[in-house]
Amino acid sequence: MFIDANVFIAAHLDSQERGNRCRALLAKIAKGEQNAVTNALVINEVLYIIKAARKLDQMKIAHRIIASNVHLSIMPIDEKVIAHSIGYMEQGLEVSDAFHAATMKIAGVGTICSYDGGFDGIEGIKRQEP
Repeated sequence: MFIDANVFIAAHLDSQERGNRCRALLAKIAKGEQNAVTNALVINEVLYIIKAARKLDQMKIAHRIIASNVHLSIMPIDEKVIAHSIGYMEQGLEVSDAFHAATMKIAGVGTICSYDGGFDGIEGIKRQEP
């Protein structure tokens, strides 16, 4: 399962039910009950949004939690991802989302955990919410 930025962001900034569901999913991943993949672009977005919310301490916590999770693979954005992303942009995905879809394809992952409905209807991708 690929974990999108909005899941990490909700886990760290949302004190309501959505945040609770995201925290529960991340705890499940940390326990090894769910394998997960994300990419460096997601981590960039997560840290940027949390910092922009003036939550510098929370940003440091988020980084530490993400970096220490041995059951979460953080894939690089390399030339292979960029090359694969073009086809997803042609299907209507925005650039960042196309990079996520390309990362999924390369990692052999078919499900994305995201609140972003932009992934709906993209061939080879099943979206689910936490």
